[in-house]
Amino acid sequence: MPAIPVLPMPAVSSPLADTFARHGHLAIAVLLACAFTSGGGSMDRGLFDVATQLLALPLLAWAALALHGSTGSTLRRVAVGVAVTIVTVLAAQQLSLGQGAWQAIEARRALDADLTLAGVAHARHAWALAPLAAERGLWSVLPALAVFLGLLALPTTRHRPLLLLVVGLTGASLLLGYLQLGAPQDSLLNPFPQWAPALNGVFANPNHQATALALSVVAIAVLLLQPDPHRDDATPLWQRAVLATTAVLLLASLPLAGSRGALLVCLVVVVGTVAAALVARRRADTGSATTVWRGRGALLVLGAVGLGAIVAAVGWLHVDMAEEVRWTVAKTTVAAFRDHAPIGIGLGSFVPWFEQVATGPLLQWAYFNHAHNEYAQWWLESGVPGVALLLAVLVLLAWCLPRRSRAATADFGAALAAWGGCAVLLLHSIVDYPLRTPALMTVGALLAGIVVAQRLARDGLAPRPARASSPRIAAQPA
Repeated sequence: MPAIPVLPMPAVSSPLADTFARHGHLAIAVLLACAFTSGGGSMDRGLFDVATQLLALPLLAWAALALHGSTGSTLRRVAVGVAVTIVTVLAAQQLSLGQGAWQAIEARRALDADLTLAGVAHARHAWALAPLAAERGLWSVLPALAVFLGLLALPTTRHRPLLLLVVGLTGASLLLGYLQLGAPQDSLLNPFPQWAPALNGVFANPNHQATALALSVVAIAVLLLQPDPHRDDATPLWQRAVLATTAVLLLASLPLAGSRGALLVCLVVVVGTVAAALVARRRADTGSATTVWRGRGALLVLGAVGLGAIVAAVGWLHVDMAEEVRWTVAKTTVAAFRDHAPIGIGLGSFVPWFEQVATGPLLQWAYFNHAHNEYAQWWLESGVPGVALLLAVLVLLAWCLPRRSRAATADFGAALAAWGGCAVLLLHSIVDYPLRTPALMTVGALLAGIVVAQRLARDGLAPRPARASSPRIAAQPA
């Protein structure tokens, strides 16, 4: 008797999941815009940050209910589990440690001795050495968590518009940066009047403006090369011209932002993602031999141009790392963990801790607000649990590496653009702290959500667009 093939079971969805599939992208877009425009600093600034965090709560609940009301998969459960565990670890930093656990850590024993000499008795032995700062950090991740969970409950047809929204927000920030250059420092155009305008836009640090420019250039380059599979007609020429012009303007403005690291990361990721897009397009092309050789020639030209650009950038970026202060800060941060192992000092405790241990060239007129290396600072602040979560995130992104698929819901272009944006954020985090800003943290959550959702679509497990008048039929085994 011939074997009967087993087909994937259709996803079972609830009315709430269908409603989110139709309208959830609007809530995500509003929250993303609020987080981007108000979260350009790495410190909580009050009313606007609180409003964005409170706005994330209904979206978070809506997305969680939509996910609960639809059929899940192992990958989706793992992705949700990793995201929720990150928030759980941050929340756990408010908990008090037992006397034995506190005394087992060398630096905390010394702190107890200092408190005793100062006459402070019965001090709270919390995981975080600055519990209030850790609580603010916990609230700051809520918009990113809501956006990530929302992407997992959205149909993949909504991914490209959200990527283009990120590009639009970045372009608006760049325009604001140019306007700031011609305005006084205390102008209403400058959201951070304590700093002189430096093409910052909505960001306090021009390096973070450069990060947004870099990931937007990557997104545009990939989307131009990979057509939208959900559209029957080709993208109009005028829209492609607008996107190409925007990419050129963003790339040309990148050196003006003054971030050497962001420029180098942008060149590397653009070359890699564009090459991957061209290879995928050539494999999918069934045209003549002339078309095939034309694609190979484009790859060779791209490789030559990319190699030359990277060599030129490395020459321009040549800085003696032994004399670069940020590397000294990062090495000091990593080395200091042994005094706080295995749990670290807690989120938000870096500034007061570093002011106590800074010596030699690290004593400057301005304090160090971050380690300028996200991995070193996360290691110090969250310890072994934080590093385990970081590895889980990297493994998840590697597992969801974009590949072409014949699934009707998959969009290779959106997946590759989002994966390239994640690469920009992760690589730039080696020499900076872009993910410490709520704006780029929320953008990163959006990109990671697209990457995971596209992998689900490739496996035939992504949510499908809801139809208002279509009856819901219970899934039956094939």
